Amino acid sequence: MAEWRGKPKRSLDDISPYWHRSPYLAKFFVQTAMPKVIATLSYEMFERLIEAVESRFGSFSAITLNRAVIEALEKWIAEQK
Repeated sequence: MAEWRGKPKRSLDDISPYWHRSPYLAKFFVQTAMPKVIATLSYEMFERLIEAVESRFGSFSAITLNRAVIEALEKWIAEQK
């Protein structure tokens, strides 16, 4: 692992085969290096977000919230071109 610790863009190929015996742990090591976006929302906006995510994906969870945010960001980025 030490050989890729300082690498800014990690991939599963960068991790030694030892860590691939635990796919969830290997994925964790890659995802912890990925960029994160933090946004502060009003309580009203967060309630609307919960309703919209539940409407689109059927439930509200960390996974569905992440999907919704990525979908919204992709749409917004495409509109900027």
